[in-house]
Amino acid sequence: MKQEIPENIQKVLDENNGTISSSQAKEIGRYAYYSVLKMVKNGTLLKLRNGLFIEPSRLANTMIDINRLIPMGVLCLYSAWAYYNLTTQIPAEFNVAVDKNIKITIPDYPPIRLLRWSGETLSIGVVKSQMNGYNVQIYDLEKSVCDAIKFRNKVGIDVMSEVLRNYLQRPDRNISKLEKYARELRLYSTLEKYMEVEL
Repeated sequence: MKQEIPENIQKVLDENNGTISSSQAKEIGRYAYYSVLKMVKNGTLLKLRNGLFIEPSRLANTMIDINRLIPMGVLCLYSAWAYYNLTTQIPAEFNVAVDKNIKITIPDYPPIRLLRWSGETLSIGVVKSQMNGYNVQIYDLEKSVCDAIKFRNKVGIDVMSEVLRNYLQRPDRNISKLEKYARELRLYSTLEKYMEVEL
């Protein structure tokens, strides 16, 4: 049976988008920490991963606190394309790029697909954005288009074409930035070929 959340724990939850960590609970006091564990048992809170808990109502949100769940993770591919309205496809999971050498345990919920990248593929075009009250890292518009081209054989040529076509129709597109990224990622000749088709 669900229980009422004590005021001091609710305050931490409200300040952290509905999440509380073990260390935050212990800072309140030993009793608060045991209260959190009890609330996980009775379903008042859900365990996201070891040492991190969330109010179930927050999971209805279309965004998650990526920085909290996966430090240094960057939203990419379908998650970024959906954010920029470059695709009509709704991602079934959060696509998050991480350094290929980092060990990460992903939570049971929400569904997250880790992409282990390195070098320029990981580092170019990372920006911070505010989404549904969360500060998240995401690749900018032009890097997201480059990723569609780079991974066209994995996501499908039709998805890549949709992303590029929608990008080229945007008034805020920055072709010179797109070309700069494409050169740095060694995709320029491929980008040129597909741009000729779309233009």
